[in-house]
Amino acid sequence: FWLKQHQNTTQSPMGCGPSAVPRKGQGPHVGQPVVHPRVPADGTPGMPGTADAAGAAGYEYSFARASSDLNVRFYRGEVSCSEGSIQELHGWKGNYCDLEMSHAYVQWLFPNYFASMFNADSQALTPEEAVVFRSDKKIAQRYLTSYEVFLDFLGLQLYDWATGSVGRIVPGGEKRLHAALVMHPHNQLRVRRLLASLAVTGFRRYMAPLVHHLEWEITGKNRLVPLPTDVVIYEESRAGIPALKSLWGMGSCLDTWVAYVDGNEKHFIENTKAVPGDSEPSILFAGAVASAHVKGMP
Repeated sequence: FWLKQHQNTTQSPMGCGPSAVPRKGQGPHVGQPVVHPRVPADGTPGMPGTADAAGAAGYEYSFARASSDLNVRFYRGEVSCSEGSIQELHGWKGNYCDLEMSHAYVQWLFPNYFASMFNADSQALTPEEAVVFRSDKKIAQRYLTSYEVFLDFLGLQLYDWATGSVGRIVPGGEKRLHAALVMHPHNQLRVRRLLASLAVTGFRRYMAPLVHHLEWEITGKNRLVPLPTDVVIYEESRAGIPALKSLWGMGSCLDTWVAYVDGNEKHFIENTKAVPGDSEPSILFAGAVASAHVKGMP
């Protein structure tokens, strides 16, 4: 489907509605160079999500699928997905309507070793691409921005860049959490995609703090997910009562998420397809680079 632009520029914390932020114009698609001016949306053959999109003239999807470094090229700004360029998707921060309704962006922001069943336009990450994600400073910084955009969509924020400590946005995070993960449970699958991506792109240290906080939001306790000793829990990030208690029970999404970080190697490999070299941390965590970013490096 094609999302219409909205007139107002303030976003309701609950998601879609008359106050949604207008989205930017669509960028050139995968397999095409980034050029300006843009092709107007109403003049573009084959709308995203429609049956004829994959074969639309000029989109060159077959070329895109043949590319062995498509995810790297996307993060470098050389190609765009159906929803726009990496820079444009980062501009969706706080635009909860588009982040909720579009099903064609999350595979690009968080590529992993699994092919998407919902977006044939995207491509599974390759181990060779994962090496670039971990070693290329610009790509790593953009990936971090992608993480912050998605955390904000969930009602969360990164409290400590170096350790991955996560907590609620204050105020209002509890409403976003409920809207994203209770009212729209398909986002529970998006969290799985995110975890599998963090595992291989150099941000593995972010996995446990995220699931640890979600465990608290669901159960009101933390018994299942151990944290490294350097991860600090910020009390202001847990003000009030847990927002996701309705998700607790047999076969809950929490059980699925915990399997990524429970220390069981078999579970980890099954859920991420990670290979030994994927344990290498991102270049952003290396010495002076990490220190500079923690202190406010853009």
